[in-house]
Amino acid sequence: MQKIVIFGKGGIGKSTIASNLAATYALQGLRVLLVGCDPKHDTTVSLTEGRPIQTAVDLPGFMDLRATRDQFVAKGRLGVDCVESGGPEPGIGCAGRGISRTIEILENCGLMKEGTYDVMLFDVLGDVVCGGFAAPLRMGFAEKVCIVASEELMALYAANNIARAILNYSSNDIGLCGVIANLKDPAAPEAAKAGGAAHMDARGTMQRFAGMIGTQVLDFLPRDLAVREAEFQRKTIVEFAPKAPFALRMRSLAAKILKIDPAKVHVPDPLGDEEFHDLSRTGFRGTRARRVVVAAPPSGAMDLAAAADAARRQADPRRRSQLPRADVPDEQLEKAMEAWVKAAPDKGQWKDGPHAMQWGDPVQWRNFFADRETARNYDQHVYLDAPIVGIAHEDLECHYATPFFNDGFMTYHNFKWVQRRERDDRFGEGCIGLTTDIQDADVVHGGSKKLKEALDLALKSSEGKAAILVTTTCVPTVIGDDAVGIIEQYRKKTKLPILFSSPASGQELNLLEFFFKQVRETPEFKAVKPEERSLNLIGFPPGFGRDELTSLLGRTGIQVQSMILPRFSVKEIRDFGKAALNLFYPDPSLRAIYKKLFEGMEIRTLTPVAPFGLENTRRWLCEVGKHFGAEELALRAWDDAARGVSEEWDRARERVAGRKVAFVADAEHVRRLADPSGASGIPIVSFLKEMGLGVDYLVFLEGKEPELPKTDGRHSARWFRTPGELDRLLREGDFDAVYSEYFFDQRLTRAGKPQFSAADMEMGIHGALRSLERLGNICHWKFYGRRGPGRAAVPPAKGRARR
Repeated sequence: MQKIVIFGKGGIGKSTIASNLAATYALQGLRVLLVGCDPKHDTTVSLTEGRPIQTAVDLPGFMDLRATRDQFVAKGRLGVDCVESGGPEPGIGCAGRGISRTIEILENCGLMKEGTYDVMLFDVLGDVVCGGFAAPLRMGFAEKVCIVASEELMALYAANNIARAILNYSSNDIGLCGVIANLKDPAAPEAAKAGGAAHMDARGTMQRFAGMIGTQVLDFLPRDLAVREAEFQRKTIVEFAPKAPFALRMRSLAAKILKIDPAKVHVPDPLGDEEFHDLSRTGFRGTRARRVVVAAPPSGAMDLAAAADAARRQADPRRRSQLPRADVPDEQLEKAMEAWVKAAPDKGQWKDGPHAMQWGDPVQWRNFFADRETARNYDQHVYLDAPIVGIAHEDLECHYATPFFNDGFMTYHNFKWVQRRERDDRFGEGCIGLTTDIQDADVVHGGSKKLKEALDLALKSSEGKAAILVTTTCVPTVIGDDAVGIIEQYRKKTKLPILFSSPASGQELNLLEFFFKQVRETPEFKAVKPEERSLNLIGFPPGFGRDELTSLLGRTGIQVQSMILPRFSVKEIRDFGKAALNLFYPDPSLRAIYKKLFEGMEIRTLTPVAPFGLENTRRWLCEVGKHFGAEELALRAWDDAARGVSEEWDRARERVAGRKVAFVADAEHVRRLADPSGASGIPIVSFLKEMGLGVDYLVFLEGKEPELPKTDGRHSARWFRTPGELDRLLREGDFDAVYSEYFFDQRLTRAGKPQFSAADMEMGIHGALRSLERLGNICHWKFYGRRGPGRAAVPPAKGRARR
């Protein structure tokens, strides 16, 4: 089966050529499929009596690939099967996605199977503005590519860009057959002979251009009035005027294309932009600096792997056209293949290139701390306690991949603020959440209609609401939805504030910052006087722990005015100015938000150690009490509360006696564990020491051995350099649990070890007891050690509620 792609800039004549090639092959008795890959969907009109056919993008089964052959394959004259991809209305959506989806539908329906057709022709808009328009160049589709161009400068410029696309996909067994010269000016050769400018030599110019990019001119098609007459009759010229000069050329061209062996043509060598403009001034006369052209290997491949791939290609005659022009000795390729196969697993066979980013860090195999994800998601953890209508203009895949981590959806990380046992709404009581659920059809046709429908529904549901918040993500940004313009239209329809946030386009809105600045500018806020012995709690995670801290402060005679971050309400912002002190939670991930909101305010600040554990809670409470001259009251309040849990604390410590936990870390994270601000603000090592747990460190060793945090002598350090060494240490270690911020870490379940994280730690005195009991349960949980990899929940402590 011959698979031929016809590329060319808009209006160059590629659809005329493609349809006439299809008709020529059909008249020869060949089975032909003609696929129009152009939003104008006019490729096949000359074979369907001028009748537009059903486009793929408008099929009911377009989104889920359930379209059947009968739904979108139309039978044209001469028995040619016709398909049109179609596209969106001009100016909206993404036509490229429509083309790539059409290719997927063709494959899903079995039309690409060998033997279905003798010839498949793809007519593709050749401006190649994105990867969607290059979809026919994917592996298993195109084999032969022809570029339609004229002697005009911009047509040649487009042809050069198309050659770049072919080079990018050259590892997919495609070959550039050549340039089809569809001459615009039949008098050009005569003008050149009469002393015209060098660029007026149309044929010579095109031949020289083709030679410079490493290809040939397949044929020169003359201007022929019969072509125009045939188009008006909605027929191909090979039917309408079979003896016309253009028709005769088409038959010759069709035969020439069929005879070309794509394995014997060169990979194109397109001109650079400056090179193109310089050479075009002389009609592409002269010479260019030659360079070796190498077919693109898989992104991210090591030189070793690329050489081995070249060795495989050398053995396959169909793939030899993709080798570098310079000959590669067989001995060198054989050595490369042997070295590649024998490469040590720990060393790896791939390296990251600019387009080979994997999820997470390149060193994910030894990374047990989700620092980047934690910092990235703190802004998402700002919740407004106010009745608003939230509109998420997004696809559901994006919604689940980057969720708001307190709204009941699954997360991939053990964030300290996420309590999986409780559901917490994204916004306050009375809020409404809408999503536009962008799908493939919306990508093609644009998502503006769905956004307007969501805004209409939001306005109908806006009674008693404080605002409407529209958030857009990557997909509507990439396809060019004019969300800002649409929102401006709807702002004229209501007095309710309509807010807009688009992190993907750099227009992110921090709700707290927005409302905070608005309230701060009001006369009422400026007139508020601070009250003595009152403070704002900023950044303290909500739950039992924060409730206990508030109670302890109350017993010390200190009033909490506002609790801001992660939640906030407009009322709390208004009460913010009543406090004499801002008391910050010491998390480095929150520093940027703290600075943005509170820097420059005329209010005292305090950032004591985070109150995790009995001793750190005492230090925290006493430091706050000392600030207000109430240190004795603070110590008395702590003593009273601590006595109430002392017996249970001692029993829980006895239960973990002799137990150990472990951290897997590099030198940087070892240093951070020693710093209370390192693990989400939690002084985790001192907390574990207070519990009576021993600590082991499995440290990735790059240089000298790092200094380890002190844990009362009950710690040890082991070093590893490879994944295999780490797996062995995890399996053979005598510790009972391992720290990981990745939810259900299979590296640990495979090793037979349960995991713990900062999410298991709670603030306050009773929080310290719950944390100790939780760690005791985890350390005694031997399910993975007995059963191997599996999934099970850690049993709760008897008689005590868990967060």
